[in-house]
Amino acid sequence: MSDFQKEIIRQINETLYRQIAKEEIEKKDQTLSDMLFYALGMDSDGTVHAGGKRIRPLICCLTCGAISGSHEPALLPGTVLEMFHNFTLIHDDIEDSGETRHGQPAVWKKWGSALSLNAGDMLFALTYKTLHEISGRSKTGSEISVFDQMVTDLIMGQHLDISFEKRQSITEEEYLTMISGKTVALIKGSFTLGAIAAEANQSTIAELEKVGEKIGLAFQMQDDYLGIWGDSNHLGKSVSTDITGKKKSLPIQYAMNHDASFNKEWQEYNGDPERVGYFADRLREIGADSYTRNQWERAMSEASKKMKSFSFNEKYGNELNELIGTLAGRNK
Repeated sequence: MSDFQKEIIRQINETLYRQIAKEEIEKKDQTLSDMLFYALGMDSDGTVHAGGKRIRPLICCLTCGAISGSHEPALLPGTVLEMFHNFTLIHDDIEDSGETRHGQPAVWKKWGSALSLNAGDMLFALTYKTLHEISGRSKTGSEISVFDQMVTDLIMGQHLDISFEKRQSITEEEYLTMISGKTVALIKGSFTLGAIAAEANQSTIAELEKVGEKIGLAFQMQDDYLGIWGDSNHLGKSVSTDITGKKKSLPIQYAMNHDASFNKEWQEYNGDPERVGYFADRLREIGADSYTRNQWERAMSEASKKMKSFSFNEKYGNELNELIGTLAGRNK
């Protein structure tokens, strides 16, 4: 990551902290305040001690800068994306029984499910409060409708993801429908809100949405790969739950649809953590790892090709392309 991107992330973190701190939640309940900052990878004074790479707000800011020459109008929309993203992670970890996040215990492991669900809801409420703040200053007010669609798409995608766990098998088309909500919606929204912040025309916004769709697809396919063969220490989250939770991720549904013996074994599997390594090896034998990698690389290639059609600000455009390239090559 370049120094320029690191500086934007520093500004994102400052804006994020400011939006939470101004609510003065600690005056009513210190625990809830601590939970919100913890979920965002911060201490109560704004010091960042853990947390994700702020990929979504960074995409938003770089997209805005690539069009307008400045990322500053996208700092608040980027904060909206990051707050909403972390709301989904709090709930996702409870739903998936994921015990670690950002290299530390998941919120629910530290405070329990009930309080954690409530903290996630508070983060969601603050997300919309910030969104209305943005919309009040906006020329078009289109941020709310874009965000509304993103939220409904994401929730539907998460519903399908959980529901598929009880299905014996799914088709690749069903899988793509699911991730179009679960992951694509938020990545696409990052490009869209960045373009809106830059006051781009509708044609440019529409084309950038297509880029976001391709990157979102690739990002989830890559996450599916890393969710089985990734390094938990590097990723900062549990990597066994895709198998123990019997997720219908791309490698697993590919194997189920291409190998009858695996399908039988998978149907009989009871989620025993001791067999995670065995199933990871079986999936490799079937070719699920290479198929998944090929699919995400193709989607990323299509996104990169489309990016070349834009007349971007050189500095921001180069940084945005560099970020996309980094996402394409996330380490195990």
